[in-house]
Amino acid sequence: MPQAWAFCDVFGLDPELLAMVPPAIAVILLFPITDTKLLHSVLNNADLIPLAGTPLDRILTTTKRMTAQERAKALKHNANVARVVREFMQRDPDNLQFNLIALAQAE
Repeated sequence: MPQAWAFCDVFGLDPELLAMVPPAIAVILLFPITDTKLLHSVLNNADLIPLAGTPLDRILTTTKRMTAQERAKALKHNANVARVVREFMQRDPDNLQFNLIALAQAE
């Protein structure tokens, strides 16, 4: 994913906690974190996120005309999908103290 975009924690739905979240284009409820949720939030906003030349752009291009079943099968066996999820989970997977994340422009 382009460095200009990032997932950030949403610590709660109280106004003061939501004020800590930058304007977001997607919010994901994490039960549990899956590659499907991460990809869904990014690829459904491809018109807002410059993906040209990235692994996610290649995923979008190659699966765009597939049926949902064909797309799921292609994504299941795609090494780039696994890498994207691994990179996200390197944030300290033992200390996930939240259940919401937001996709927003990085600061």
